[in-house]
Amino acid sequence: MKKIIYLIIGIFMFCRCATSVAYKTPSPSQYGYIDGKAIDNGFPKQRQPWIVFSDRTHNKVNPTKTDDIALYKEVGFMEPLMVIKKRKKMIKVGEYSPDIVNDGKFFRQKIKVYGWLPKDRLLLWNNNLKNTYTGFAVKATLTINDPDVISNSGRYIENDSVILYKTPDFTEKSPRRFVIGDIVYIYKMSRDKEMFLIGNVPAIIIDSIKNNTYGWVSKNMLTVWGERTAIRIHPNDSSVTEIRVKGKDKSENKLVLKSTEIKDRTPMENIFPTTSVSRQSSSKDIKYFTNPFDYKNNSVYNVLGNPVFYEDYRRILSDNKKLNIVFAVDFSKNNRSYLPVIKSLLQELQLKFPDTDYFSRVRVGGVVYKESSCGLTDISFPLSEDYSNIISFFEDKAQQLSCEDMNIAQPVANGLLMATKLIKKENANNETNIIVVIGTTTRSYEDTTDILINAVTGTKAKLIFFQTQSGNNDAYNDFVLLGEKVVVKSAQDIAQIKKQRMVNPQDVLFDNNYSLSRGADGIYNLDYPKRSMTQGFVIFPRKGETMPVSVLKSAIDSIIYQVTADNIHTDSSLTAYFRSAIGVNNTLLSDIYKEHIPFSGNKLPTIVASGCLNKENVFMPKGYLSVAPDIAEAGILLNEYEYEQLLHFYCKIYDEIGSNKKLNKRGAIRKFVNIIKKYNLSGIRLTSNDIYYRKMSEIIGLQTGFYIDKKNMMNKPLYEWKNSELIPDKKVLDFFRQYEGLAEKLNANKTSPKVRIKYNGNYFYWLGEEYIPKVE
Repeated sequence: MKKIIYLIIGIFMFCRCATSVAYKTPSPSQYGYIDGKAIDNGFPKQRQPWIVFSDRTHNKVNPTKTDDIALYKEVGFMEPLMVIKKRKKMIKVGEYSPDIVNDGKFFRQKIKVYGWLPKDRLLLWNNNLKNTYTGFAVKATLTINDPDVISNSGRYIENDSVILYKTPDFTEKSPRRFVIGDIVYIYKMSRDKEMFLIGNVPAIIIDSIKNNTYGWVSKNMLTVWGERTAIRIHPNDSSVTEIRVKGKDKSENKLVLKSTEIKDRTPMENIFPTTSVSRQSSSKDIKYFTNPFDYKNNSVYNVLGNPVFYEDYRRILSDNKKLNIVFAVDFSKNNRSYLPVIKSLLQELQLKFPDTDYFSRVRVGGVVYKESSCGLTDISFPLSEDYSNIISFFEDKAQQLSCEDMNIAQPVANGLLMATKLIKKENANNETNIIVVIGTTTRSYEDTTDILINAVTGTKAKLIFFQTQSGNNDAYNDFVLLGEKVVVKSAQDIAQIKKQRMVNPQDVLFDNNYSLSRGADGIYNLDYPKRSMTQGFVIFPRKGETMPVSVLKSAIDSIIYQVTADNIHTDSSLTAYFRSAIGVNNTLLSDIYKEHIPFSGNKLPTIVASGCLNKENVFMPKGYLSVAPDIAEAGILLNEYEYEQLLHFYCKIYDEIGSNKKLNKRGAIRKFVNIIKKYNLSGIRLTSNDIYYRKMSEIIGLQTGFYIDKKNMMNKPLYEWKNSELIPDKKVLDFFRQYEGLAEKLNANKTSPKVRIKYNGNYFYWLGEEYIPKVE
């Protein structure tokens, strides 16, 4: 019997030595204050095996006399480590391996023990810092926050990137970089609160840690963006929302931006973080992206020897990114069968451009022409971003232009002139313009050729002349000859105008051959970029044949590709010259921001002026805006994790409450209170009593970030929802049933351009008021 007892004790002791319960992460607690708000550390709410990270490079592990197997070692920056023991301000760590941890236990015999490290040389958690009250992630942005960034720019900025460090001081630079204006997440403050440990993701996933970017950055180069709540302003030409910067003297608040001037800002730059959105107030306290530097006195010389000023350069960049395509279509009986082709092409364009990163705006216009206009005078449709309207225009004209023609020759010149007038009417002459002429025949054109060439040159439009079919009549041949003359001559003139925006002499072709090069059968084009400085096509079939639609589609794809490449090269060339010491040597600090960035010098250092060129996300001061309701939208800005978290929360409420047909309002509210307690993001523990005495609008705000004033049931506390006879059961139950539709909308619209925003390579998500639960 004794032998059995000894055997059992031996087995127990062996197992005890072989395995040990892994240290679990401590509960979240308050960490400190950032931007005047209480912040919790990044420990997860659900406890898990405790993995820590070295917060610096060359982090020396301290062996102790009692640790026989401990080896002296240095651990690298952000190297994950297992917690083996903790003692006051010290932690004993070992090599991390995912195979060691199993079901909350680790196998001690397998761990390679390193030794002891002070807690303050470790990142003790794997999540970013969060607001204590809401539990929302604190988003920060890498923007200038102190004049020292200008005075000692080499410590902070390299080209257009922010320098990161592997230590909580300026001793060792990291090879990794963030771009100025990036949205980042704060993990830790240095002991002296002068540096922040940041990352590009809100949580550290150990398996992908090398794929993400982490580093220390000075507080002088970081501004708290906010959390979720924000106001989005949409560009508008009539209603005006003013954005003003807050001065030290409130009477001196200065106008810095109007909603009529924000068309060229990115979607992220037109989202203004705030702490709350109140319908009672006509002005909102916000933060906003801006560039505090004045570049207007800078210029470079073009290849003609004339100055290109900074404002001209900015206008060129803006205009290049605005694409206008006008279709001028022969609607004679001879060509009527091509209407379905036009609709198909417009559909292809509609699918193509949302995925195009270069163009900020794409508009399409239409012109129809016919020898007999059937009494119609309205034969054009203005440039529009709504493809469905222009398709309807072509369909309507096909019905209206059904009268017979007296002559086979069609008025191509009229159609082309009308196409140029559409562009001129929108003051879009300097934008990226393409005119596609789809026809068959033309009238005698000798008297109008020069007029057409001048009109096309005036809009700088690239042309595609596409003949759908060919016959024996001379009018078919005249269509091709007219196309060749207008394409070649206008290209020659446009190339001369193009030199006004060219700064690199190597980009000028001195042996221009403005003649059409033959490709496949019937396809002729300007040989860009080898022998022509601009683009154009003339396409026609053999006699008695028709030209396949696929050829036209390929030509449109080709010319869009060519003009895009041409624009990008022009942009890059101009930017390279303006980013040089020559191009930014007259940059000053704007008068508006001198009290916010008290820089004592006169002109800005080249490294700062160059790195911040063309960026509106360089500085983020506090301001306020007056909101015009038709162009302002209250909502929340979420990252990927937050979006999925909100979707899960909505689904949970519907699954537990909205889909349960047996519940009355009292049961529904009880379940809702339990869900809020369970999924409370805040670092503050909520009791059932706390929740019952909060207004529904406040609870929704704490769970989502939607802080919207409500004057109806949403403004009543939950105990009234549960007990008041004035609030019917149906209204309460309908409130929870709507979560199904909200969840479906979130799931369906995640990739919608209205929701998803690509910013510096990362995706964010904007949700407006239509995603807030409301009482109908």
